[in-house]
Amino acid sequence: RFLDQTASIRRPMHMDMLIEYTRCLRQRNRLLFMIREGVAARPLLDPFDEKLCALAGDLTKRRKEVLDGLKGKFEEYFSFIDGCEEPEILDGEIAFSAEEFYEKRSSDIKRAMTQYGPHRGDFTLKIGGKDGRHFASQGKKRVAAISLRLAQAALIKEFKDIRPLLLLDDITSEIDPGRRGRLLKLIEEMGCQTVVTTTSAALLEEGFSGEIRAIRIQNGRIM
Repeated sequence: RFLDQTASIRRPMHMDMLIEYTRCLRQRNRLLFMIREGVAARPLLDPFDEKLCALAGDLTKRRKEVLDGLKGKFEEYFSFIDGCEEPEILDGEIAFSAEEFYEKRSSDIKRAMTQYGPHRGDFTLKIGGKDGRHFASQGKKRVAAISLRLAQAALIKEFKDIRPLLLLDDITSEIDPGRRGRLLKLIEEMGCQTVVTTTSAALLEEGFSGEIRAIRIQNGRIM
């Protein structure tokens, strides 16, 4: 989803392509079920597979472009905020093979589902060679999530030649003072207008040297 969201900002047609892929995928899965139950013929898959392969190739290409653009920025921002010497790695299986897709046709019929394609793709944060979703601390996960958003903002700036509005929710939670100070410094250096929510305005005021407008909300009302 994150890669598709970013890709659609660069090329709005990407989202239309994704919607069409999802529609075609659902139709194919229904047909797979019918073939398995013996109420439809296997050759009926041919037009669906041809269209699905074409869409999958285009979607994969756009996602890979985005991932390649995010990779260096994410690793730079994560390393700076976290204060680590070795950058964490943003990695993913962003590839599509029509040959592999067709090889799974018999298995797809048995399972009545499409097992291979962009809908099964993902990217991961590797920390020490391990999947960060399962092995990273809460603090590192928080830094990773924020670094990814900052990398997205920087990439959008390259795409559109604009400084996007940054929306960051409760950036002071689960982040120690050292990381928080480096994060605020990085946000300020990026020069984007930023909306931040926090339970401690004082922590932000200590980290920012620029202009800050604070809005206090209490019991659902703006004070």
